[in-house]
Amino acid sequence: MAQLKDDIVQTFQYVRHTNFQPLLDRIFKAKDVIVYATGFSQNNCAKEFSNDLFIVGRKNYLVSGEVNFAINAENLGPEDLVIVISLGGNTTGIKNTIKILNMNHVPLCSVTGSSKNFLNEHAQFNLYYETSALPSKKVTQPIYSYTGLSILLSVLNRKYREFILYDE
Repeated sequence: MAQLKDDIVQTFQYVRHTNFQPLLDRIFKAKDVIVYATGFSQNNCAKEFSNDLFIVGRKNYLVSGEVNFAINAENLGPEDLVIVISLGGNTTGIKNTIKILNMNHVPLCSVTGSSKNFLNEHAQFNLYYETSALPSKKVTQPIYSYTGLSILLSVLNRKYREFILYDE
């Protein structure tokens, strides 16, 4: 339980020191907002975030799969916004797509659990969440807690709600 508390506290500390205003403005002004997650658990959080944006009137597209992400990227431009949610930000299968987005000057927001990675080096907006491995006896691959990610995306959505109600 101590590690979960640490993940939550660290995520909130990061949130407290983040200027969300430029990203909120970009979400508001973007022609199309694309939300893409690199993994299954991240995609679950992305679905909730996408739905929350939709509820407040911000049309967006939740894209699943690397191929679909690449196909959609070809049709985006500087007036759009792509939000990529990832654990480590180094997913090999999307690196070329990220480079294409950069070449086409498509604004990119990385949402990652670490600060030094390919994705955030190529993004104009960077958000971070704290995550930790969960103990497990029967699994050799680490399993991570995405509580910090869920909190961060909830904060972003709440800040966007405040932005459209009070700041625009």
